[in-house]
Amino acid sequence: RQMCIRDSSHGDQDPQMPINQAHELHGVYKTHGLPVHFEVKHGSAHGGPAFNDTAELVRIDAFLVDQLGL
Repeated sequence: RQMCIRDSSHGDQDPQMPINQAHELHGVYKTHGLPVHFEVKHGSAHGGPAFNDTAELVRIDAFLVDQLGL
């Protein structure tokens, strides 16, 4: 069985991809029972320090370890 997992963070001030699109994609994953984590980065745009600080990397690592059974 193949699994499609998604871990996503999105800035609520992103001018390139409106945050509603990220919410919609998250909803599709949830509807289909797929493993997904979605986090809104309040005040952030498209990228920046909030997306790659130590706490964020630790959270992503824990999600992947949990989902992939590592």
